Order: sequence, then structure tokens, then C-alpha cells
Amino acid sequence: DRIAVLVRRKEEGRWVAAALRRYGVPAVIADQEPLFQTPVAGEIVLVLRALLHEDNRAALVAAMGTQLLGYTADEIRRLESDESFFSMLRRDVRLWRQIWRRWGAFPLLQRIIKERQVPGRILAAPDGARLLTNLRHLMEILHAEQRRWATSPAALLAWFEERVRRDQLGERRLATEAAAVEVVTMHKAKGLQWDVVFCPFLWSEKVRDAKDLLRFHHPDHGLTVQLMASPVSEAEQEAQAEAKGYSAVETEAEQARLLYVALTRARERCIVHLGASSGMAKKSAYAFFAPGYAPAALAKMTDEQMANALLRVPERIVVERRDHPERLRRTLPSPVDSAPPVDPVRQQHRAPATPWRRLSYSGLARTLALNSHEAPLSLRDESPDVPLAAFPRGARVGDFFHYLFEHHLRGPLDLDVLQERLRSHGLSDSIEPASLARVFDQLRRTPIAEGYSLTELTTDGQLPEASFLLPLASGFRPRDLSDAILKHGSPFWVDYGRQLKGLDEDRVAGFLTGSIDLVYCHQQKWGLVDYKSNHLGEQREDYGDDAMLSVMTSHHYLLQGLIYSVALLRMIRRRDPKSDPFEAFGGARFLFIRGADL
Repeated sequence: DRIAVLVRRKEEGRWVAAALRRYGVPAVIADQEPLFQTPVAGEIVLVLRALLHEDNRAALVAAMGTQLLGYTADEIRRLESDESFFSMLRRDVRLWRQIWRRWGAFPLLQRIIKERQVPGRILAAPDGARLLTNLRHLMEILHAEQRRWATSPAALLAWFEERVRRDQLGERRLATEAAAVEVVTMHKAKGLQWDVVFCPFLWSEKVRDAKDLLRFHHPDHGLTVQLMASPVSEAEQEAQAEAKGYSAVETEAEQARLLYVALTRARERCIVHLGASSGMAKKSAYAFFAPGYAPAALAKMTDEQMANALLRVPERIVVERRDHPERLRRTLPSPVDSAPPVDPVRQQHRAPATPWRRLSYSGLARTLALNSHEAPLSLRDESPDVPLAAFPRGARVGDFFHYLFEHHLRGPLDLDVLQERLRSHGLSDSIEPASLARVFDQLRRTPIAEGYSLTELTTDGQLPEASFLLPLASGFRPRDLSDAILKHGSPFWVDYGRQLKGLDEDRVAGFLTGSIDLVYCHQQKWGLVDYKSNHLGEQREDYGDDAMLSVMTSHHYLLQGLIYSVALLRMIRRRDPKSDPFEAFGGARFLFIRGADL
């Protein structure tokens, strides 16, 4: 037999499901939308289709209209009239497709989430938190499927489309299990039926007076909002009293509709629990079962008086009054009653739980009282001799150059595209696109590792914006980083390790996270590059070795390099467990882009 428990609120549903599970009764909250039927699943399909069929303009337009990519209607219309915008968009699509083919669907969607600022857009929606959770869950499912079968992008998309069509997700569609009790809200129960239905919270709803605004339907004005602040005149007092009256009528009508839905869902038996309840709950209950009785008198009835009154309702309801069997009168034993007693002394002196955190380089740097990301400016009265001396400062400049390196590290840089990117970052008046293109080309061709430039280092493969998540060892303290450097470092590193004594000494659990600007593979060597837009001065000598080392130390970029190197070493070891990761590690480089020279 199918059994359901109907509740008013999801919170009540969680209480019921938890209570049933404690006593070994399988229960599922069945009013959740199946994961593969959520809108975000369909949006992932549209985006993946567009990446596989980049020449299909219709597929691209459909993907642009999703919340994942978040392009506006004006931007979509520009595809028809602005060929440079279309070319720029196709470059983005090609890069995303390259990430998908080389690294998988999870890094691809992670990249899109960051680049298109998806969380801010989704969380603005009324159910944004649930939508973002669904997106993360679907990403994990795609990742697991691709790792399990090593499927190509086309095969993975075909599998995902089929899953969306058939809606056969096992992780969340537990409501179809025949042995489980379904816990459903009354709103979701409309049109459904079960053999046996329990209604434990039928009369539990309380009507609360609105403190600020009251919404109701006025017979003359339609939907009306009444301000419920302290009245300053008799007219306002009358208006508020009228609003409360209309609102009470609507509330009672909604109560009656929900009661009808709940009490007509059972084929064989409907079990209603009627205990201590508020005046409004009694009023709603009796108004449903016995219309015509005075509501004021009903609200004052005791539970015993109400039961007697229900017995006298002709042809409306049959009430069988009887004592519960002894087996139901006894309190069910709690599952924890059989647990061995806890030593009160041990319980009293139990160590507190280790706090769970997500650590990052930036968070660690803040605890070290990092004051500024700008070095003192050169005070020499000389003309600037570095091309980017007059370029603005701030986070937008760093974001702009990060975009250039991510999307245009290889191949020619179109001036129209560059002008469009300067405009979108608010930098169109800072520098001529042609001059910036020459500077960027020089940055790409500057030797940074073993005589090789960025363009040459990425011929065998690259992963821009490589995110990582490393589990912290049991009992880890941030201060341990300082102790490890002091114990194992060279004299230079020992001196720097002393500067890390200011890190927290408390133990933490969780993960160490971050995002590496560029991971490359060249001649079977893996390395990383981080781009820095710090303004160190306007002369070439301001970007010498000593100046850059001073910034690396004071801004704790040395710590950042160590953390990122550990993450890359872990990745190398995961890719080939039999090899020595240190043999394949090509080092970490920091590129101060403002020091570029022509």
C-alpha cells in the first residue's frame, strides 16, 4: 500500500521524515522537483550543445539566453549586426570547448561559473540557493560519468540528454520507491492519491498579524497592500481594521481549501490528529466540517467539547471515539536509550570539535596583516620608460590582463576585440589598442622558463584558471606552515618562515583552496605561472630582481607559490602515481606585467 504523510510546511516534512527514519521506517520527502527536470539541467544541455556545434548560430543564441551564460537581449541582438562581437564570442566558445575536451565537463562548467559570474546572477532569484545547489550536483554527476567511462564530449552530451529526457536520477528520485512513506506538502498533494494518508499537522497553522504590510484582495480595488504601522488617525485605524477583516476571510478560505485537499487524498483511510490547537485552527476546522456554527463559540471550545460537537454533526462526518490501544499509548523507546551510558567526567572534559574552514592564500595573507598591494612609487623626476606606466591601477586591470592571458595567449589579437574588452573593463581611454597589442605580444614572447616564452611553454597543453581543493591533514594548524619552512627550508626560506609566525595556532579541519592563473605542460614538464599587475614604479629599474623579490616577500607571494606548487605536485602524482612528481615539476613563475618592455 502507498502511504503518505501530508504537512503544511517543508520544515514539518523534515521533522516527520527524520522521526520515521529514526525508527527504521523508510521515508522520502516527495515534493522535491526531480533533479533532471530542473531548469538548470536543461540549461546545461543548451550550453554543451553550443560548444559542440560552434557554427550553429541558433544553438549559440539558445545558450546565450540561459542563466549560466547570462547574456542580455541586447547582446544577443548584436550577433546579427556586430561581426567582431560574434568573433569574440566564438573565441570564448572555442576555449571552453578546448577545456572540455582536455580536462572534462567539471572544469569547463567551473570556468563558466567564474567567468560569467553565475553565482551572483542565480542567487538573485527567489530560489537561487536551490538552483545553485542543483547546478553543483549536476556538475558532480557529469564529472563522475566522464571519469567512469572516459567518454568523449559528444558521448557525454548524448548520455546527459538521455538522462534529462528519461529523468532516471537515482540520487534524488527516491519518491518512487514503493517501500517508502512519502512526505508531501498539501500544496503538492493536489491531484494525487494514496491508500492511507496521515495528517498530523492539519490544524497547526497559526495566523500572525502582519507587522509592516498586509496583502489582501479588496472587493473594489483588487489586490491591495495595507501599511500596518501605528495608526495616526481614525481613518487609518479603520482602514487597518478593514484590511485585517478581508485578510482573515481570505485566510479562512485558504485554510478550507487546504483541508479539502488533505482530507480527500486517501483511497482507504485518512487519519487526522486533532490535539491542542489555536483558536484560529479550531475555527478553520469546524468551519470546514460544520458550517453554520458560531466561530466565536467554536474558538473557545476545549478539545473535549470539540470532539463532542463533531459527534453531533449530521451526515457530514463520522467520529468514532475510543481510547487508543495500549501499544499506542506507550511512548516509543528512543533509539539512543539502548546506548551505553557516557562517563560524565569524560563528557565534561571532552575536547571541542575542530572548526571546519576553507583556507586560501588570500585568507592566510590577511591574517598576516597585509597592509597594501602597492609598493612605494618611484619619486624620481623622470619620464616613464615602461609602456604600461600610465595604465590605471586596481582590480579591474588585473581582471583585464587575466582575461587576455586566458583567451588570447596563442594566436593573433584582433584590435576590434581588444577595443571591446577595454571598453567593457572601463579602460578604453587608458591606452591605444595598437600599443597595448604590442605590449601584450611582448609579454607572450618574453622568456620566463628555461629560455621559453609563454607561447612556447603552452604548445603541449595548458589549463588556465586551474582550481584546486586540497584536504587538510588531521590536526592541521596554519602555524604549521611556518614550522615546516623553518625545519626544511634553505637559509633564505628560513628567514621568510619567521615572518609566518603570525599565522593562527588553532587547529582547523577542511580544505585548502585556490585558483592558479596558468598550468602548462612543456616537454613533459609541468609548471605554473601567476600574473601580477602590481605597480612598482614607472622606470625599468623599478622592476628589477631586488624590487620584485621585496614585493614577493612583503605581499607573501612566496607563500602563494608554495601552496600552488603543492597543488600542482598533487595533480602530477594523481595523473601518474608511478612517476616522481618532483622530476616532472617545472617550477612556479610570477610575471609582473607592468614591467613589460618593448
